[in-house]
Amino acid sequence: MGRMVAWPLVVVSLVLGLAGCVSIGFGNYKTFDEDGIGITFKYPEEFEITVQDVSPEIESAVAGRYVALDDRNHLDVIMYRLDRPVTNDDLPAMKARFDRDMSKATGVAVNSRPMEAGGFEGYEFEVFPPRADLPGGKVHFVLLLDGQIRYTLECESSPEGRAQVDNACDLMLRSLERR
Repeated sequence: MGRMVAWPLVVVSLVLGLAGCVSIGFGNYKTFDEDGIGITFKYPEEFEITVQDVSPEIESAVAGRYVALDDRNHLDVIMYRLDRPVTNDDLPAMKARFDRDMSKATGVAVNSRPMEAGGFEGYEFEVFPPRADLPGGKVHFVLLLDGQIRYTLECESSPEGRAQVDNACDLMLRSLERR
């Protein structure tokens, strides 16, 4: 009789143990904590950080990094310095500008939704842009505001890397904090 009770306990223990592994979902991870960028977050260990050349046309961009699985699947982190601090009263105008600029940049109508991550207020949206360099691609854009600083986070994926990038993006947003 003791043996019969032991098997269900073993099965329940195994199932609960596996469920615990699945809830973590990422295995091991690293911490993004780059000089010059005022945020930190976790990301899966199979992703690598590289310096991103910020476009010279975007004068307010001061720092950028790719956290990449490969050249088609990555998280982008760009920090911008604004002309003046943004207050809560400015948020509706920032949303309108963000939606307009992102609609123009992606070629798809954008209507971002308010969000919060790591104590920052901001906006987010997902788009499947018609891009020759990323057929079937998806980009999850996040705009976070912190006084005179704006962070733009992009989670870009191909169909093949979508699950890994979506999981990495979720981990980044759940673990994001001020430095």
